[in-house]
Amino acid sequence: MALRVLKFGGTSVETPSHILAVARRILRYHEAGDQVVVVVSAMGQSTDELIRLAERVSRAPKRRELDMLLTAGERIAMALLAMALESLGCAAISFTGSQTGILTDDHHFDARIQTVRPARLEQELARGRVVIVAGFQGVSPVSKEITTLGRGGSDTTAVALAVRLGADACQIFTDVRGVFTADPRVVPDARLIEEIGYEPMIALSHLGGRVLFRRAAILARRFGQRLEVLGSREEAAGTFIPNRSGPTGVIAFREENGPMEGERILGVGVESPVTWVRVICAEGPATLPSTGKTPLLCYQRSRLPDGRVSIEWVAMPDATLERWLEPGSWPAGAELSIERSAALVSLVGEGVLAEGEILARAEAALAEAGVPLYGTYGASLAISLLLPQEQADVAARRLHREFIESP
Repeated sequence: MALRVLKFGGTSVETPSHILAVARRILRYHEAGDQVVVVVSAMGQSTDELIRLAERVSRAPKRRELDMLLTAGERIAMALLAMALESLGCAAISFTGSQTGILTDDHHFDARIQTVRPARLEQELARGRVVIVAGFQGVSPVSKEITTLGRGGSDTTAVALAVRLGADACQIFTDVRGVFTADPRVVPDARLIEEIGYEPMIALSHLGGRVLFRRAAILARRFGQRLEVLGSREEAAGTFIPNRSGPTGVIAFREENGPMEGERILGVGVESPVTWVRVICAEGPATLPSTGKTPLLCYQRSRLPDGRVSIEWVAMPDATLERWLEPGSWPAGAELSIERSAALVSLVGEGVLAEGEILARAEAALAEAGVPLYGTYGASLAISLLLPQEQADVAARRLHREFIESP
């Protein structure tokens, strides 16, 4: 008997027929004797629809009220899935994040999990029930307020529960059958990555991989929780993120993966749109710009030939940048430019920064495709190229062809 934590995203439960299909899949695990915990997202585009409703009644809704509103989406999905399982003869019960014991800090709209106290969940598992948990949400034990975990929060919920329960398997079900070398909706020749380590998975998630949320991958690495990313609508092998080599998730050598040394491009990530900010001034502040809890995708600070300092960063479009853009935030004479219709296309892999040829090949390939570049950024596991938003798909297809289809 295994303990499984399964997570189903919004597209997997977007209609009643989808919910029944998911219920039948869960039932097979339950009938095989496994204990099953299921984390669900809101149905389809429910979260976006709720945000649009909020915007129709308020120009600036408070984050507390947004959390109260948005958690309704997951509660609807969890209750319907529990009903569907019961209709199939499977005992099930649904819990909100707070009922599950997911305790967070008190930051609305982007809370961080502090601990999980799943006593009620464990009691129901012992009674033989399938437990359905609303993803994306928790409660602050200090303020007693309902909180949400931000973008991709249901993935984080699933991994946190798997870690806390000591699950034998944590399976993330999505609308594609695993992690691909690029978004198959953009790059038709994208290939399934059968096995990937924690670090490359985190980099790919951070830079537009989309299938698995970055915070969930970081949490899995920290506690050595192995993961599987699978398609919710087909019975096929997906992507495995192992823990057999410990928290680093290093992959064992296999000759079919290529030579032992040298770069290996694993995937092409696209984040679009992004906001690109550049400031040129005599001297810049020593600290990074504050974007709340929205991650900076890239940051670069350099000295220009004329002695001035160039500071630029790329952030998600919802980053809180207003404080840094106010008059007086920079020295007199500073030159400030903002581009909100940019995209970041990244090559993620092993040894990419150490191999100078990679960047040269990437720039040449994009130039051949007529894609202009705003800038380039390097990290140990990724090279990112900043370019116009409307050129993102073209750039992704061209780089995939250059480095993955014919490396």
